Amino acid sequence: MNSKNSYDEKYVKITFLGGLNEIGKNMMVFEDESSAFILDSGFKFPESDMFGVEYVIPNLSYIEKIKDKLLGIVISHGHLDHIGSLKYVFEKKKLPIYGTKLTLGLCTTVIPGKFKPYDEIEIKPNEKFKIGNFTIEGIYVNHSIPDGLGFVIENPNSGRIFHTGDFKIDTTPIDGKSIDLQKIATIGNKGILLILSDSTNATKDGFAGSEKIVGDNLINIFKRVKKRAIITTFSTNIHRIQQIFDISSKLGKKVYVDGKSFVNIISIAKKLGYINIPDELMIDINDIPLIPEEKLVILTTGSQGEPLSGLTRLAYSNHEKLRILPGDTVIISAHPIPGNEEFINRIINNLFSLNADVIYREEDGVHVSGHAAKEELKIILQLVKPQYFIPIHGETRHIYSHKKLANEIGIAESRIIVVENGDAVFVYKNTVKRAKKETSGDLFIDGLGLESEESEVIKDRRILAKEGIVTVGILIKNGKIKNIKIISRGFFNENDLNGLIDKAKERIEEIYLSNHRYDKNILERDISGALSSFFYEKTRRKPIIIPLIFEENE
Repeated sequence: MNSKNSYDEKYVKITFLGGLNEIGKNMMVFEDESSAFILDSGFKFPESDMFGVEYVIPNLSYIEKIKDKLLGIVISHGHLDHIGSLKYVFEKKKLPIYGTKLTLGLCTTVIPGKFKPYDEIEIKPNEKFKIGNFTIEGIYVNHSIPDGLGFVIENPNSGRIFHTGDFKIDTTPIDGKSIDLQKIATIGNKGILLILSDSTNATKDGFAGSEKIVGDNLINIFKRVKKRAIITTFSTNIHRIQQIFDISSKLGKKVYVDGKSFVNIISIAKKLGYINIPDELMIDINDIPLIPEEKLVILTTGSQGEPLSGLTRLAYSNHEKLRILPGDTVIISAHPIPGNEEFINRIINNLFSLNADVIYREEDGVHVSGHAAKEELKIILQLVKPQYFIPIHGETRHIYSHKKLANEIGIAESRIIVVENGDAVFVYKNTVKRAKKETSGDLFIDGLGLESEESEVIKDRRILAKEGIVTVGILIKNGKIKNIKIISRGFFNENDLNGLIDKAKERIEEIYLSNHRYDKNILERDISGALSSFFYEKTRRKPIIIPLIFEENE
């Protein structure tokens, strides 16, 4: 293989920019010598030590590098972990977006007006479309949102590639549309060189379960609640939302929708014909006092503990217009995304302290995953019969569990390629090989700003949270230190530092006297370094040190 990655030998290159060893920020690039497209463009929620960060997107350096041959973005479905970084890609290059009708509708919610209009190309299952030298065909799959697709990807340079998208096998889907297993078997019989398959539930035995099961359990819960039912789920889980409204209608209850994301997505889904909700079933917040408690359902945001969501504000009693009342039943119809468990647990504990009945356990049956479990993953691999396999979309344990599963059904170890973010592969006519690693990583969305993973701002926040801060004010008059004031926050209480403050002041005096040729910048640097070492030696903590030098002359 040419180490320079030239196209002297024809191939398709796949570069993985997100979604590996993590849940979220899914993004990969398919390219040949003259054309390329992006498959999915998502974000992920921040981890608990990412202070002030709203969400995380893939590093887009590679997008910038190849933007001249980028011709489009293909979206598998409308979840934020697949569409949430679109606007940042558009800042590099505005591209046509290919997706199903609902997916395109949801993409409009994350792309600012300054990028509109942009080209929207609606794709339908079993219909082929072209992007440059690539011919792509969507295949209908079940997920926790309608209109999910897997893709068969063809290029003259390579063997055929199948990307499953996020999927499960639901034999009793709410909308009556099941994953197209017949089509998947057909493409398998025609020959698939490489499959890229969802690994999220590769550690879970059996099957993911049907959405209909959730509806059966919810109606039983709604029947027995004595006061208000407050329920949260993913705002994009349109089938779950439909069931909540259907059950409420059947039991003579009214529904108040709390949260901008729910309002927006329900509006889009109604407009496009993906959800049917009679207008008289929904009420305004001002109508709540008029509805008997046992006849009221509140659908609110916050299934992942988002700080500004409706459920979070209810749990902390700072919602503008609603409060948790004793005897309310709160139903969390979702599983925490990895990394969000701590936030959810705090909310659950707070809800209990407010005398609410909280239904959230797996055994309560109020949620089923949209991702295939072990038996479903086996079925797809057996139908497709790929020569090569790359497990995608999951944390490390999911990826390696999926690899083990593939081994068990007969895919050779040598034909399973485990990749990480930044990895790339060359797909030839008859083989798949690793390619040179590309730049990858995280970009932190911080308010209106964009911070790199190694940003000093993020590093300082982590230190501040863990170690605290010490501010040192030094007044110099006529070339001599007149006064030193040391204040700490989040480090140690000054009363607990005993004689350390006095010793720290002595150390500052020594540094000043040794700084024969007075230079303010050098002095600040030396004081910061010396006190950092001093405090660590005495406390085993390394606070941020901020020296402030003031000069006064007569």
